[in-house]
Amino acid sequence: MGALRQPDGGTDGDGDADTDNDSDSDGDGSPDADDPGCPAGQVTCDGECAALETDPDNCGACGSVCPDQPHADGVCEGSTCALACDPDWGDCDGSVETGCEANLTSDESNCGGCGFSCPTPPNAIARCSGGRCTSMCATGFVDLEGRCAAFGGAYVALDCGGFVCRSPNAFTGACSCPAGFVTTEPEMRIVNDCSATESRYTMASLRFCSAPERAGAADWAGAYHLNDPASGGCHNANPYTGACSCPPGVRSIELRAERDGFQRTVVGVCLDESAPTVTFAGAYEATDAGGCLVAHPATGGCSCPAGSTALGLRAIARYRWPGGGTGDWGATIALCVVQY
Repeated sequence: MGALRQPDGGTDGDGDADTDNDSDSDGDGSPDADDPGCPAGQVTCDGECAALETDPDNCGACGSVCPDQPHADGVCEGSTCALACDPDWGDCDGSVETGCEANLTSDESNCGGCGFSCPTPPNAIARCSGGRCTSMCATGFVDLEGRCAAFGGAYVALDCGGFVCRSPNAFTGACSCPAGFVTTEPEMRIVNDCSATESRYTMASLRFCSAPERAGAADWAGAYHLNDPASGGCHNANPYTGACSCPPGVRSIELRAERDGFQRTVVGVCLDESAPTVTFAGAYEATDAGGCLVAHPATGGCSCPAGSTALGLRAIARYRWPGGGTGDWGATIALCVVQY
């Protein structure tokens, strides 16, 4: 006599109810790949069909959950847990555990994408803004044509029956300083001529354009105006030291120029040879007769180092002859500047 069919299902041949069809797993957490009710490529996990290659709740195995991480959703790719980063965030360290840790809009080491590190120009601080690299000048430097500089050039102005810009600033084309730079105060008064051919003496104003303060190493370390030792005294102090001197460890290049009263004097410029050369590359002084009064410390002559050009500032230089006595020479104080 045949077995009786139960109202809620079949029998398994031994008189017991067949309950295998009520679950899609065998109770040990492993998938039942033989369930004909799931689409191809899926298995049953806890009574639900799951694609082990892509299901973040059953990634590679039933119950293997891909957790969300900081700034990221957990996803399953090829049966392995991975991350789907929030907009503007990146998983730059390759670790799932730390999530998408890099803010691509503001991280200088991962600006706009993982591994895109913002360059740091001399005397600048790198910045990442909106996923694009920028920079700002460090304290003690001024933005000059896209560079962070301490030296903004120099000029000589004089009165030859009216204001005359004798030697314009290379960075402005006039007797002025670029925006953000300050001039030496009081002005350095030197003797000049009204034209390249005239020998008539006149007083002139020599001005250097410097960053308002000195902080850290900079190629330009200020200037000073020192009286002849016979008369003594510091005529104009270096604003960075408060004396007729250069900061410690900085080279002084002392150039000759007469000042009011036709006294022999020295204009000292300060070159920090250990700092990156941005706009100032030293100085020398040549006479109109072709002589080299003061040689450039790097070239050993009246010439500028490669990559820089001479900004000539006119002066009258009083020279002490080796055999005694003095003489006046028309001269050019040449500052070596770097321009774009």
